Amino acid sequence: MDWHIPCSGLPGMKSSYRTAPPRASLWLLLAALGGTSAALAGTPAVGAAAVEAARTFLQAAMADHPGEARVRVSPLDSRLRLEACPGGPEPFLAPGSRLLGSLTVGIRCPAAGWTVYTAARVDVAAPVLVAARPLLRGDSLGPGDLRLDRRELAALPGGYLTGSAEITGKRLRRGLRAGAVITPSMLESIPLVQRGETVTLLYDSGGFEVRAEGTALEDAGVGEHLRIRSHSSQRVVHGKVGAERVVTMLR
Repeated sequence: MDWHIPCSGLPGMKSSYRTAPPRASLWLLLAALGGTSAALAGTPAVGAAAVEAARTFLQAAMADHPGEARVRVSPLDSRLRLEACPGGPEPFLAPGSRLLGSLTVGIRCPAAGWTVYTAARVDVAAPVLVAARPLLRGDSLGPGDLRLDRRELAALPGGYLTGSAEITGKRLRRGLRAGAVITPSMLESIPLVQRGETVTLLYDSGGFEVRAEGTALEDAGVGEHLRIRSHSSQRVVHGKVGAERVVTMLR
């Protein structure tokens, strides 16, 4: 099995790694990690328990993902003899790690003073939105333009969408062939407000509302922010677009 040391921070799918020397140099690696004495004692059962803890940890982390997660964790090197871990081993990942595809998981025992790393892989197949037919740039999307298709999520680094609510009020930034997976970056809001148009400004202060008119200085869709020039004061203010072209001023 390969041992990985993070070049920056903890290991994770998006981090960079360098591979340690061959197994003959394993003890040098453990010494660098401060774990030589731990590796010379104990039983293989401790290592097996550490791997099982890592598997359980990854399965729990994927509990909220659509589809069923398939988790594989590589066994530790058979020559490792880790000291028993009071309270159980603690698996961990680098903050922000993508829990799909190949990754490296760390397992540590603060009480016994050892830390090890092992390779893992998480695969999930789930229904995602794809184009039901060829679509053109600028097309507004509706239910008839899309269908659900089961895909491996690890093969979708650009992200994915799973429900029609996520495309409401959106249009395509570029054309798509039939069967192409819809990703968030492919969509943009359909402008409800266009630059130069007159909109209603709403200022709400604890139940006290003031309405005025202003000119939009840029395009924006529902829920997006934009700048507006107030007709009364000529000041430029920032607001959030709501229904019926009403822009709520941001404090």
